Amino acid sequence: MKDYDVYIFDFDGTLVDSEASLFPVFKAGFAAIGRTCTPEEASEYMHISLTETMDLVGIVGDDRQVFMDAIIEAIDAPESISMITFFPDVLETIQRLIAQGKRIAIGSNNVVKHMNLVLNVLQGRDYFETIVGSDRVEHPKPAPDIIYQACLDLGVPCNERVVYVGDSLQDVATGEASPGDGILVDRGNVHPEFSGTKIPSLTEL
Repeated sequence: MKDYDVYIFDFDGTLVDSEASLFPVFKAGFAAIGRTCTPEEASEYMHISLTETMDLVGIVGDDRQVFMDAIIEAIDAPESISMITFFPDVLETIQRLIAQGKRIAIGSNNVVKHMNLVLNVLQGRDYFETIVGSDRVEHPKPAPDIIYQACLDLGVPCNERVVYVGDSLQDVATGEASPGDGILVDRGNVHPEFSGTKIPSLTEL
């Protein structure tokens, strides 16, 4: 595995297992506008921004704000956050990278407030030097804005020594849209056809 100076991680599905918690969140959002959502659909929406989700399913007009408000309220509810855990390979990997002098950050289409709430509950906030959410950039993934902003926060050049690690093909595209690389963590071999750099566990980093 190539060695990097800066490791920027996606959040949901990469660092934290939030899938179970996000179904009730999306269910609440769609219910607020008189629509329904299945667990399978929620699993798809968790990998894209709320704007992309609304565009995908045709939420328009005033319903967009109602939907977003309901999502934001539900996602930060204590009962939702209590369902989120670190994946088993996360803390060992992060601690090892930090011990090697690597710079560690988070870049996600989620929002900073929510990620901080989750990390504080999990007692993991101090591992990450900066957190960049879609609320801090002009363009969400797959645009590389979150990577550029994280590098700016860290005071490092955004170059080939920077890698973005995520669990979706969109994450890989985000990394490759920057001067650095993108790595797919595919714990369940969900993307067997993927021919780029893929690892079954973060410990491979």
